[in-house]
Amino acid sequence: MTYFEPPPLPKSSSRQVDPQWPTAPQEPVDPYASPAEGYRPGPAPAAPWGPPAQNLHPRGTTILVLGILSVTFMQILGPFAWVMGHRALREIDASGRPYINGSSIRAGMILGIIGTVLGLIGLLWMMVILGALLASA
Repeated sequence: MTYFEPPPLPKSSSRQVDPQWPTAPQEPVDPYASPAEGYRPGPAPAAPWGPPAQNLHPRGTTILVLGILSVTFMQILGPFAWVMGHRALREIDASGRPYINGSSIRAGMILGIIGTVLGLIGLLWMMVILGALLASA
């Protein structure tokens, strides 16, 4: 048997041993079987601590998008992301079920808070500039 030839199919219970590659006696190997050791077709076993969370909050993506927009250039959307995120987190806590997108809801709410603060700072800055312009005129 050369290196590039496929292994012979098992013909009987006796196994032929290649003297070039001495190994411990094993059961015959099917060359057309899956290469993964211990492969068994069928569904994967469940985790010992329970099934993974498959729940998505319906407004999770909306809250995250509003939070990102409030930080970038539309600070008026900050309070909406803040309030919607707070309500969604209360709904998640009240349901008692784990949600996959809880972290994105928290991120959207925090970005909404940051966007609201940035909007208030910008509004305050505009009032100071407008007051300085009116005082100098």
